[in-house]
Amino acid sequence: MPYLWFKAAHLLAVITWMSGSSYIFRLFGFHVERRAAADAAALLVVMERRLLRIVMLPGALATVGLGLTMLTVHPELLHERWMQLKLGSVAVLLLYDGYAHWVAARFARGDYVLTAPQCRWLHSVPTTLLLVIVAMVIVRPF
Repeated sequence: MPYLWFKAAHLLAVITWMSGSSYIFRLFGFHVERRAAADAAALLVVMERRLLRIVMLPGALATVGLGLTMLTVHPELLHERWMQLKLGSVAVLLLYDGYAHWVAARFARGDYVLTAPQCRWLHSVPTTLLLVIVAMVIVRPF
């Protein structure tokens, strides 16, 4: 029974993490487009920092922690191909989050390393990975 509670908490953490991950690059796009307006840029820096630190980081940590907890209960899942693809997708999401932190730090210094179209394109990455993850968990195609 505790396993199901871990699974429920894991799902809530995933939802939290993905809500932030799917929005952060939209904020970056707005930031690039409004970089000439000092007050707008300053507000976007605050919004980006809060989204990263208050939503995305705790969501990612809880997702990974609860996922590892569930894997200690059922370590045999690590031998399943669907789980390996899911965990690979989660690893890419963690890299994506690290990249978002790096971009936020650069933008906060006024160093705009991305264009608005690039930010819009990067905005679709977590949704695509989430589709793979959900398909692996629900369908288990292998």
